[in-house]
Amino acid sequence: MTTSTSTGTGLEALRARFGAALAGHLENHLGRPRWDAGQLAGHQRERLRALLARAAAQSPFYARRLAGIDPARFELADLARLPVLSKQQMMAGFDELTTGRRLTRARAEQHLAASGEQPSLLAGRYVCLASGGSSGVRGIFVQTIEEYAEFAASFLRNVAAALAAAGGPPPGGVPVAIVGAASPVHASGFGAAAGAGGHPIRTISAPATLPLPALVARLNQAQPLILHSHATKLALLAEEQRAGRLRIAPAAVTAMGELLTGTGRDAITAAFGVPPVNQFTRTEGLTGQSDPGGEVLTFASDMCLTELVDSGNQPVPDRTPSAKVLLTSLHNHTQPLIRYELTDRFTRHPAAAGRAWLRATVEGR
Repeated sequence: MTTSTSTGTGLEALRARFGAALAGHLENHLGRPRWDAGQLAGHQRERLRALLARAAAQSPFYARRLAGIDPARFELADLARLPVLSKQQMMAGFDELTTGRRLTRARAEQHLAASGEQPSLLAGRYVCLASGGSSGVRGIFVQTIEEYAEFAASFLRNVAAALAAAGGPPPGGVPVAIVGAASPVHASGFGAAAGAGGHPIRTISAPATLPLPALVARLNQAQPLILHSHATKLALLAEEQRAGRLRIAPAAVTAMGELLTGTGRDAITAAFGVPPVNQFTRTEGLTGQSDPGGEVLTFASDMCLTELVDSGNQPVPDRTPSAKVLLTSLHNHTQPLIRYELTDRFTRHPAAAGRAWLRATVEGR
């Protein structure tokens, strides 16, 4: 197994491949946020059964865990019968957990260590990302470029829907500035570099590690229509905008990483003229967004099954903070995560009438 080059035509090919996959997934995702509870449940059941079937057939780790389970007859309510997966278990069993037998932890570590400033694909096929997460334990997460593009579609589809209603993206794609990680081993860094190809989204990498004057200069030159930024850096950019050194007019602003407080949200709204969206994203595949100016996040429940549980893995009622979250990623069949333990604390809010999408606030991020 070799690591694809990250220069020249290799990077151009990666961007073209990602852009084509993203465009296809976005088209399929546009109508999903309008699904009612029945439509969502049917989709979740179908995707869960496909995930279990792939895991049981191609992952020795899950072949043992899922022994006696018939994926074709598995129901959503049966999920609680399956064992919980910790990050430590996932990393210790990495080689047997993935569904590609040559996709090993050693090769993934080698790829991550060799990653520079530009993204590349492991074995010419896989996106390989690393995350410390709120638990402090380093995790490695691998998926095909097509699976990663579907993950990206899950948090870009609201933008895509607005563009479709306005007649489609402008020539060259919608300029989206991402003020995030500089390294492509992190999700924001990889996405910023891979999405620079153009249609329908054209990302501009603006690493948060740049000195503030250099970051301001890059954004002034790019004039992004959409600004995605870590919340702490976004607060500094709002100050630069008010001072007149930053001169951009984004139609939408999104805060990622830490969630905005009321004071910070008001200051950013005043600076840019639009209320910011709070976005929660985990490398494992879970993402949620608030309405502009809002605090409650609506999660992409078509992409992940999310159980809010106490310390004993029992469900908690609405309005009660969970001790942790158990995630089952429905899109990543390369590295199945089934009832994977996240240490984030969620508080569930009632779903909208006739809907079943998870709505929650998150503590500590």
